[in-house]
Amino acid sequence: LRTALEVVRGEAPLAEKQKALRLLACGADEVMVGAVTDALLRDVSEEVRGAAAAALGCTLLSRLKGLPDLASALASDRADLVRLEVARTLKGIEHRAALEALERSVRDDPAPEIRRDAARYADELRRALERAPQVSALSAPGRPDPPVGFPIDETIVLAFDFPVNPLTLLPGTVSLSDPEGSRVPVLVRPDLLRGLRLTLTPATTLAPNTLYTVVVDPAVEDARGEPLPAPIRFIFLTEVRP
Repeated sequence: LRTALEVVRGEAPLAEKQKALRLLACGADEVMVGAVTDALLRDVSEEVRGAAAAALGCTLLSRLKGLPDLASALASDRADLVRLEVARTLKGIEHRAALEALERSVRDDPAPEIRRDAARYADELRRALERAPQVSALSAPGRPDPPVGFPIDETIVLAFDFPVNPLTLLPGTVSLSDPEGSRVPVLVRPDLLRGLRLTLTPATTLAPNTLYTVVVDPAVEDARGEPLPAPIRFIFLTEVRP
């Protein structure tokens, strides 16, 4: 990552800067994302600024941290190809601020082709914002989805069908309960890169042939910064053992 920072800030060829920018944005670290957004706003090369705009679409954390500068570049960058790349990247960021930036571009951008594409991207994004995350699968590492016969001594892996903000997936917002409603202590580990997976490691072995409920609280936000409209519940039955 240090080498990538030096490449972005130096006089390296375009192809090397593009690779370095992707690496830095995927690092999902404030310093790394800051270097990418700095290149987006200040690099003299249109190609490098366009590559920086594309790189900010890499991960959930990067997108959220780089979003204000990305939206600013769509409104103010002097190069058509940079504004077009920014619009493409914003299309993949399901957040209301991204939609607002695209709608501004539809109204105000001087280039007809960018206004046209921004309008199409805004329509796609508007439809995407109407969705809410749900649990699409529950499994153990290396095993298929087993809502019935779940192993009693395995980590629980929840898969979402739509990204959530991993910074809001905290122990108090995700719970595991037995049939009596008593909470089972668990270690919560969110997927920081994509926001599509969550692992729960129970502090004790689960009881066999027992229904357990995982609840994700509405305080959890989706990738757009919106709280969940209702709790997400998923029930599974553990395996039968003698």
